[in-house]
Amino acid sequence: MLPILIGAGLGLLAGAHIEKKKAEKEEAGARAMDDIGKKIQQGNYEETRGLFDDSAEETNYEETWGLFDDGAGETNYVNAVAYYNSGWEWFQKGNYDNAIADYTCAIQLNPNYTFAYGGRGESYRMKGLHDAAIKDQSTAIKLDPNYTFAYGERGESYRMKGLYDAALRDLTMAIEIDPYYAWAYASRGVVYSAVGQKSAAILDWEMALCIQPDYPWVQDRLREIKGW
Repeated sequence: MLPILIGAGLGLLAGAHIEKKKAEKEEAGARAMDDIGKKIQQGNYEETRGLFDDSAEETNYEETWGLFDDGAGETNYVNAVAYYNSGWEWFQKGNYDNAIADYTCAIQLNPNYTFAYGGRGESYRMKGLHDAAIKDQSTAIKLDPNYTFAYGERGESYRMKGLYDAALRDLTMAIEIDPYYAWAYASRGVVYSAVGQKSAAILDWEMALCIQPDYPWVQDRLREIKGW
């Protein structure tokens, strides 16, 4: 009976170890999601490269395990991350069509991939396809109601369509979630300027410069509106 007891004991130890590692993985994933979300909302994509890079070490994937998994398994998860990464690289090069194609592949592999909708929506906006951009950012917001980046992007698309009330709502929401979101202040300032609220525009642009002093076009707008 001794071998059986030893085997049973080892089985219990192994089971406990697996459960412990699973809990650690989930905890690490939650921390990674919080960190990644904040960085991407602020536009700091480069700081997330180790986590989204398809050439990253396995330990990096372990840290993000489950963040984008729709139940299809590790293969779809890793491929979705790789397509997202490739989409961002194309976006950085100004090739928005290829970026959209890769983000779309990421979404097909994981329909709940919030950041892929955000990235594709941004690419649509850069091509002037604001209805498609709004649709993607709306999906991203549905998946994550606190996704600052999506509110900012959707607000910008509303602004480009001349839907200023909707733009103000989204940009204000982005600022409420992240009071240090310089780009949202800058964009909202443009909306205020467009609707004739000069003082509000100045306040937003000044706030944007307080957060991010090196913001040339905001500096130019302030000089113009103040008559410097």
